[in-house]
Amino acid sequence: MSKNFTLKGMIALSFSFIVLMSGCSSNEDDSPFQSDPFYQGALLNADLELLNQYWSVYEVNYQKQTAEVPKTYGNCDRDFFTFLDDGTYKEYIIPNSGCIPEEQDLQWSFDLGIITLENSFKDFNEMVIVQLTADKFVFRAKYDFDEDGEEDIFQFLAKPYSPNESYFYSNSLEWDDSINNKIRLTWSEYGGINIFDRYEIYLSGENCDISKSVLLATINDRRTTYYEDLDPPVKNQLCYFLKVYTNKGLLFVSYPYSISPEYLDVPSVALEAPLVQNDKISLQWQKYEGLYFSHYEVVLKNYFDSYGSISQERSLIEITDINTTSFTDEAPPLLKNPVYEVRVHNKLGKQNFYNPQVVASAKEANYLPDRVIDLKSIFNFTASPNETVIFLNGGKDNFYDSYIMRYNYGTRKWKPIQTMQLLSMETVGMILKSSIHL
Repeated sequence: MSKNFTLKGMIALSFSFIVLMSGCSSNEDDSPFQSDPFYQGALLNADLELLNQYWSVYEVNYQKQTAEVPKTYGNCDRDFFTFLDDGTYKEYIIPNSGCIPEEQDLQWSFDLGIITLENSFKDFNEMVIVQLTADKFVFRAKYDFDEDGEEDIFQFLAKPYSPNESYFYSNSLEWDDSINNKIRLTWSEYGGINIFDRYEIYLSGENCDISKSVLLATINDRRTTYYEDLDPPVKNQLCYFLKVYTNKGLLFVSYPYSISPEYLDVPSVALEAPLVQNDKISLQWQKYEGLYFSHYEVVLKNYFDSYGSISQERSLIEITDINTTSFTDEAPPLLKNPVYEVRVHNKLGKQNFYNPQVVASAKEANYLPDRVIDLKSIFNFTASPNETVIFLNGGKDNFYDSYIMRYNYGTRKWKPIQTMQLLSMETVGMILKSSIHL
């Protein structure tokens, strides 16, 4: 067999000799007979602690021909493997030029110079240790290279290897906007080749300047892959970044991730039905349960919808104590059934969004002041010259029901005189003038 052909086969293998072959059967006699060339010279007293490091295959020997094993992809790390003390065998294979390795796990055991690799289906393959030192690992493995149904014996030379772990970790730091009422940062769990030490979360300075950063949290649990900033500074822009440390030191520093607090949602609070008593209107609402509280704002409105052309609203009070959940309007407006709304503002400059169809933070008070006539609209009116009386033509509900009303603004008493369909202005004027003498 030519050297080039051997090399081509090894490149094709890449470590696929470790992937279990169906040709191995647990029913065969697997004793290491010294007469079998595959088992001859097995290192019976190998120091297994030496296996617990990263190895990469640099040479392969087949039928007394040796070839070098290059990187699978020239711009990436080499394929490599290791044996852990807990009986786990891990290999890292670079599948493409993206340089991100795929990890494969098996279980390994050792007996009489032979390493047995086994998967969860109890399929196995064997590696015969020929030589093992701190800087050299020589072993044999079988592989049906020429696909003739007979397994061929290969001997491999592996050397210690230090992979570039930056290929093996992508932090994907981002704002978890599925929980959009708080600043919750998430990232991918460290799953690299070294021993995890910690994550560090930082808040950078102005304009995302990481040289002027503040350490917010240190997380020592590898599986904890989120951080919630419950007390951010009051800024228009907040920038965070992540550092990842292993037992080898600093592994990774992420790019700063910018958050605009204006996109945070502020939960609403439910307002109870206003209580009207002695010309005072009392309000009671639930305590705010969200984050970043700044203050409550009690707003008086003439309609639920504050965006119409005739809608008006007025801020009555701001309450900065989150535990104060009541307010009494001691000077209610001269308005039938005024609407009160309790808004919540956070310290980052955002308030809850009002939607009358889904938000319970606004309620109408059942209130009609003495000096307010129960009319929704007034079409025209005329005043009596002889007494404190005014005659009105107006409607309670719509423009198709109208009333002639007599209102004494001295005694604040009124009564309907006549109910009619909507009439012309001239007709109503004649009725009003004639009503002066009633």
